Amino acid sequence: MKIRNIIIIMLCLLMTSCVSRVQVLESELKAQDYMDRAATLENEGAYHQAAQEYAMVAEHYPSTSYHKLAVWKAALLNIHPANPKINYAAALNWLQVYLKLPLSNAEKETATLYVSMVERINDLQAERSSMVEEKNKLLEITQKQSMDIESDIERGKELEAEKAHAWE
Repeated sequence: MKIRNIIIIMLCLLMTSCVSRVQVLESELKAQDYMDRAATLENEGAYHQAAQEYAMVAEHYPSTSYHKLAVWKAALLNIHPANPKINYAAALNWLQVYLKLPLSNAEKETATLYVSMVERINDLQAERSSMVEEKNKLLEITQKQSMDIESDIERGKELEAEKAHAWE
C-alpha cells in the first residue's frame, strides 16, 4: 500500500514536471516567433513595428531566454533616428526595465548612458516647447502692436486731412 502511494506521488510529480517543461518550451517557441518577426521588421526598416514586437516579448515572455534582448531592442528602436514614431517615454521605460535585469558592468554603463541621453532629450524638448510657446506669445503681441500702429497712422492721416481742411 505504501509503495503504491509512493508510486502515485512520483507519477504525479513526474507529470507536473513534464507539463511545466512543455509550458516553458511553448513560451520559448512563441517568444522566438515574435523575435524572428521583429528582426525581419527591423531589417526592413520598420522600426516602430519591430519595437512593438520586441515589447510584446518583453511584456509577455519575461521568463524566456529572449527577454533581456527584447527589452534592450524595444528601448533602442523606440529612439532609432529612422523610426517615424520616435517615443522617448517608451524608450526610457524600457531602459529602466533593462537596468533592473542582471547585467554586466559594460551593459549597465551603456544603459545608464542611454538613460541620461534620453532624459536630456526630454529636458531639451520641454525647454524648446516653452520657447516656442513664448515666441508665439511675442508674435501675437507684435502683431497686435503692428495693428495698433497702423490704426494710429491711419488716424493721424485722417487728423492731418481734417487739419488741412480746417485751414482752408
